[in-house]
Order: sequence, then structure tokens, then C-alpha cells
Amino acid sequence: MLHPGFFDGIETYAYTLHEGRGTLVWNVTAAKAIQAAGVDLILVEVERTQLGHIATTYEIIEAKVLAADIGQPGIAAPFMWRGSAAFAPYGIVYILVDGIHRAVRAYRERKPFYAHILTDAQSRRCVLSAPTGVIP
Repeated sequence: MLHPGFFDGIETYAYTLHEGRGTLVWNVTAAKAIQAAGVDLILVEVERTQLGHIATTYEIIEAKVLAADIGQPGIAAPFMWRGSAAFAPYGIVYILVDGIHRAVRAYRERKPFYAHILTDAQSRRCVLSAPTGVIP
């Protein structure tokens, strides 16, 4: 589950891994600075099935969905996934660390939503804490 928050004035997102493997915490303030710099970023359209997963399983605040600007791309960060028949095989997958409410609005309005993909190195610079072996 993804949880937004602030820690010492830094915007953060925490993702709790399945099977009790721990929690990943990203510095979203740093990720937004990387996005603003625009260096080595790839812009991808988030698949509709992924938008549906976000819209139905993530914690959201309805007022933020209604106010969300879906024209502003989200930010996705890589992590090592153990594998799941229901989601994806073992390997690197991407988690949306910024743009959850925008993604939900795009899904509901049946519009495309885009995200900038952080490189492994960029993502590592944004990680505040993570279990061993989870960050590529």
C-alpha cells in the first residue's frame, strides 16, 4: 500500500511490500527536483490496467482526485519485485511515487496518464529507506 506523507519538511511516499518484506520510502521532493531538471527521463503512458489497479487498491483522498491536473506527468521509481501470478513475474517493476491522484482521475475520465521513469541511479538518490535487495 502506498502512503503519502511529510518527514522533516520532505514530501515522502512509502510503499509496504507484500509478504511482510518491509517498507520502501522515497523522497518525493528530490524526485520532483529530478523531474524538473528533465535529465535522462523517459516519459511513458501508464497502462490502463495499471491505472485501474491504482484506482482500486491505493489509498486516495477524493478531494485531491477532483483537483488533480492529469496533464502533469507522475513519477515512477523502479524496485525489485519477487513475482506474482496476479501482477508480474520476478524482475524490476515501477511504482508511481508521485501522481496517484492524477492517475486515478485519468482512469475515471478514461484519459491517458503519463509518468516520468526514474533511472535506477536517480531512484537510489531518492530512497530514504528500503529493505536489502529491493532497490536495483
